Amino acid sequence: MSSDTDVSQYLNVFLEETKEHLQMFTQALIDLEEADAERATEALNEAFRAAHTIKGMAASMDFRNMEQLCHSTEDLMDELRSGSRSVTPEIIDLLMVCSTKLEELTSSIEETGSDDIDVSSVILELRSFMAEEKEEEKEKEVQKEKITVQKEYDKIEKEVREGRKTYEIKVSLDKSCGFRAARSFLALKNLAEIGEIVKTVPSQDDIEEEKFEFEFEVILATDANEDAVKKALAAVADIEKVDISEEKEEVEAEVAKKKKEVLKPKGVKRKEKGKEREDVLKSVRISIDKLDTVVNFVGELVISKGRLIQISKEYDLEELSSTMAVVERTISDLQYEVTQMKMIPVENVFNRFPKLVRDLYRAQGKEVEFITEGKEIELDRTVLDEIVDPVVHLLRNSVDHGIELPEERERKGKSRKGVIKLVALRETGHITISVEDDGKGLDPDKLREKAVKKELKSAEEASKLTDEDAFKLIFASGFSTAEKTTEISGRGVGMGVVKTKVEALGGLVDIRSEMDMGTKIILKLPLTTAIIQALLVSVSDKIYAIPITNVNEIISLSRDDIETIHEAKVTMLRGSILPLVMLESIFGLSANPNNGNGNHRDKFVVVIVERSEGRIGLVVDAALEEQEIVVKPPDERFKGVTGVGGFTILGDGSVIPILDVSTLTLA
Repeated sequence: MSSDTDVSQYLNVFLEETKEHLQMFTQALIDLEEADAERATEALNEAFRAAHTIKGMAASMDFRNMEQLCHSTEDLMDELRSGSRSVTPEIIDLLMVCSTKLEELTSSIEETGSDDIDVSSVILELRSFMAEEKEEEKEKEVQKEKITVQKEYDKIEKEVREGRKTYEIKVSLDKSCGFRAARSFLALKNLAEIGEIVKTVPSQDDIEEEKFEFEFEVILATDANEDAVKKALAAVADIEKVDISEEKEEVEAEVAKKKKEVLKPKGVKRKEKGKEREDVLKSVRISIDKLDTVVNFVGELVISKGRLIQISKEYDLEELSSTMAVVERTISDLQYEVTQMKMIPVENVFNRFPKLVRDLYRAQGKEVEFITEGKEIELDRTVLDEIVDPVVHLLRNSVDHGIELPEERERKGKSRKGVIKLVALRETGHITISVEDDGKGLDPDKLREKAVKKELKSAEEASKLTDEDAFKLIFASGFSTAEKTTEISGRGVGMGVVKTKVEALGGLVDIRSEMDMGTKIILKLPLTTAIIQALLVSVSDKIYAIPITNVNEIISLSRDDIETIHEAKVTMLRGSILPLVMLESIFGLSANPNNGNGNHRDKFVVVIVERSEGRIGLVVDAALEEQEIVVKPPDERFKGVTGVGGFTILGDGSVIPILDVSTLTLA
């Protein structure tokens, strides 16, 4: 890459936009593979535009390998667009190889600042698809277009009269120009102000939509001289060269008027395009680090807001109370807006997966329809980045272990093509992301057998597991349902990673499955991890916060309701055994003497929380209130401490732990 500072400063923008267009390119190819004729044309054009845009950006940044690969890819797609070659599975596969190689180039640029990766083999393969006569036909088409343009011009020329000159102008833009459409628009606008644009090559619509390289031609009828024409174009940046030749001399007034209506850049359209450009200028790109800094500041304001509300209540000052009402509303509005700034559609992640799924099922000789829903749902960027690996694991497992081979599906009375769905849903206070397939499903008996074989459970314990509990065995380390080791392993491989990642975000994983009907794995995720709703509870005069997304319900128990099984406290709740966690014991606290007779009290408050392994009850002295809290990650001294996921600061300045229910052990 060039060492030019003026170019290198745009590297982050280049990478971000390249990734976006690369996703568009890949998705368009996937759509093209199974599209009808009308949609196929649209998908092909989308893929071409994406590759063309990447090529232009790569050229402006001096990434020549990426530029050359995109150029060769465009050549093949040009043949598809012209109809001289039909879309075949082999061509789609080759274009997918190009997509993969472009991903590699992008990663290399991001990591090293260079696209120094060999692309010659891919380019050679692309060129082998294109016969030499196709190039000749392409040249003939260019010549034919030139003849057509000349004939049209000759027709206009016959209607000219003395008094006006006609110029043929060839405009060449700088190869590093990143705004070809904008520069061309200004050039045409300036020319239109001194005369009449009779014709352009390519058409003005194509020029304004950037469907040209770095050159275009204009036939201009004008009373102005050649110097005036050059001056009009000199006012536009990034024009490298202008060639002007004078043609015949006049343009008939009536023809000029008519041509002005038809051929001149449309006023309304220009206004709309101009408005679009203004809209673009109203948005800016902000780094995630800067957004995180703003979120932290807002978090401090939320903490201070809680303190001020408490002071207002303590001193009962009318002036302070009325002011606090305004301050509270303003901080809440600010918090909402900042939170929304970090929210982006899950589409930004979902768009990565169609190619992954396609590559996997084709490698295994399977047939799969991949469906995504809810791509418009928004999630905190931090949370979204963290779920990429879990979703990849789930999709890999669905393809490898879930979906059967076409022949096996037919024997079962199913369609040859399996279905995998990736769905996002917005629910109260959280979202769910699920991966569902209509494949084999999980066999609970097989899971019980493996648990005994791996000594995770005794035979007696395994026999007592419900099917739902048996499904959750796949979260155990090293547990797999695969019959043999493959490059993409069985349903259990990676599930421990999925559980760990999701629970670290304050979420949980749920599994539903039915033999030969399929499996659905649901990730329940918080909308954001910075400022959350929490339930405050007291334990032995200490206060703890429990994320509200984990809280299922709160119940009261008497001493007689609690039993001990294998030294663990449990209770029966609506016919099911509910394990209990005695927080006093977990955190080594002394019993609160105000609760009856210490540990001999007769009444208990139990907060029932959800986690991936199932529900548990947290025994506390009292449930205090629900409150908005700011999550502060634990420092080095507390990282890895069982049951503690972070800290928060209350309005009175006290620092309290936030419970991580996924790591609480039974005691």
